[in-house]
Amino acid sequence: MNLDQLQVLNIIDKEGSFSKASEKLNKAKSAISYAMSNLEDELGLLLIDRSQYRPVLTSYGKQLLEKSIPVLESFEKLNDFAKTLSSNQELKLHLSMSALWPIDKIAPVLRSLEEKYNETEIVFTTEVLSGERLLFNGAVDMAILTNLENRNDLEFKEIGSVDMPLVVSACHPLAKGTKKPTKKEFESYPQIIVRSTLPTDGKSFGVLKNAKKWYVDDINSKLKLILAGLGWGRIPDHIANEYIQRKNLLELDSKSERHHQIGVFLARRKDDWHGVVSQYIWENL
Repeated sequence: MNLDQLQVLNIIDKEGSFSKASEKLNKAKSAISYAMSNLEDELGLLLIDRSQYRPVLTSYGKQLLEKSIPVLESFEKLNDFAKTLSSNQELKLHLSMSALWPIDKIAPVLRSLEEKYNETEIVFTTEVLSGERLLFNGAVDMAILTNLENRNDLEFKEIGSVDMPLVVSACHPLAKGTKKPTKKEFESYPQIIVRSTLPTDGKSFGVLKNAKKWYVDDINSKLKLILAGLGWGRIPDHIANEYIQRKNLLELDSKSERHHQIGVFLARRKDDWHGVVSQYIWENL
């Protein structure tokens, strides 16, 4: 018994005709009949009732086909996988993206990617200060990151920047006086900090050394704490601007805490294999 015989049995059941099965499989009708006769002889069972106008599967044929369907489906998926490999297209691509970078910046590329390479599954990971580590430990294939330190082992290009205004709630004590608090005034209140996705990194950005520190896991939690008047910190402008315009947040400035603009990079490992999907993202971002 082989896959070809099971496939023929399946098509005969679907089409209800040896002739149509022959056309569907692009095989001679005699080859279709021969395949079924051999299968029946091998199993010692009558699988197809040929006494009627149209061939009909017997109870044995139906039972065998029922067990064969998962095998045929698995083989079809395996065949598709082999074709994908031969076309140099990744079946799955892991992409990490800095929490500071708005996803709508890459949405047009992803939309065209879906149309062009719809067999590829994209897995997103949102990270904070950990893009390089995720690349080097093999967790992701590509990274959109803001902190680029190892420039020797990575292929990278700058794709934009993010403004990081320093903000507090309109009800916070720092908002009551001048818009340029002193370093000592900042140190009197908690700085809300999003910690690295990988805790062992020990990385930080824009942290005031002697300030009180409250740590959160994501930008949204940081925003909520700042809006509640519980501390101060930097929020990406594409998130903060709406609240600044509503006067829920006040943008501050000081000699110790100047306005920051951060470069955003697309990076991948030099020693890694890159298929057509990752190359498409690389060329179009």
